[in-house]
Amino acid sequence: MPDRGPGFTQSTVIDLGPGAVERLAAHCRRLSMTRIVLLIDAALADGAVGTAIKAQLPDVETITAPRGEPMLASVENLAAQISPRGANGLVAVGGGSTMDSGKLSRALLASAVTSIRALPARIPAGIVGLILMPTTAGTGAEVGGGSLVFDPAVNDKILVRRPGMAADLALADGDLTVGLPASLTAFTGLDALAQAILAYVPATGESLSGPLALTAVNLVLRHLPVAVANGRNRAARAGMMQGSVTSAMAMFNAPPLYAAEHIFAEPIGAMMKVHHGHMVAAFLPAVAEFNEPVLRARYAELARATGTVDASAAEATASAAWVKRVRRLVIELGVPPLRQAVDSWPIEELLAQCKRNEGYATNPRPMADAEARAIMASAYDGSFRL
Repeated sequence: MPDRGPGFTQSTVIDLGPGAVERLAAHCRRLSMTRIVLLIDAALADGAVGTAIKAQLPDVETITAPRGEPMLASVENLAAQISPRGANGLVAVGGGSTMDSGKLSRALLASAVTSIRALPARIPAGIVGLILMPTTAGTGAEVGGGSLVFDPAVNDKILVRRPGMAADLALADGDLTVGLPASLTAFTGLDALAQAILAYVPATGESLSGPLALTAVNLVLRHLPVAVANGRNRAARAGMMQGSVTSAMAMFNAPPLYAAEHIFAEPIGAMMKVHHGHMVAAFLPAVAEFNEPVLRARYAELARATGTVDASAAEATASAAWVKRVRRLVIELGVPPLRQAVDSWPIEELLAQCKRNEGYATNPRPMADAEARAIMASAYDGSFRL
């Protein structure tokens, strides 16, 4: 779930734009990070991304991030690997899982504890610096103040959030996403879109999160199809990185009124070990369709503001057009049905787990079990409609 708090808070400094990676060494000096450990996805360590990082930090010690979603044990083991190195700086490079692992590892090291459950109420500052560098444009974990981690005790992801957990710097360079496969580009980009919609819907007219969310929606709609079609288009990659960061800033500061597709994506993804972005993308169209009757005014605003319909379009027409555009985008970007990603689909067990999610009861339109099953079926079979 988004790590929202009261008011608009952005404690992480953001260096955004193509070529930002070339300022990494300077940022480390500014933060007095002299003994640095690099935490990086294994698939990136020896490629162009790893080479670019090591060109900036030639003496860095490298540890590859655990595969898959962060788990309590894997993150605690990771911190135990880092601890003997006496690092006063951690640079985490990768997707949302690696960055969440980086935030939690830094929290453990700075707090001098070995268990996530033993973290203090506030993480001590000034002990271990943290720089996060996303290599996908979707989760926005680089600007969040919490981390999602799988807890086997509840068989689901939990949010760990403490003051002081946020990174000192987010270095968001779209060039680091060049070459990301089309499927992952689509999954993570649609996650960014979902987060922006999630932030826009409950925002008030006086909020900062609402205009930011709308900016993010337009950036994703403009740049994601191009980035999926041509992964080496630097302008599209830069636009998506901007959209992802903006979306996350909006979501992390939006009123916590509803969770939309995340009420399915997070618990089912954790249980079935499916990429979070794929889960969000697969559930996005049907959940939007289900919620449309009660979110009609906000969906109509999105349709008008994104040029989906003419500014004079009636509310019902505009809202329906927005739902249709979301579904069409998911299909055009080639999101596969979830049946292609799982070996089984124990729908009753999955539904029971979803209903334990704290966001389930706060969905703006109450959901009967039969309606939830229909939404789950649409994501599984790939119809993406009710």
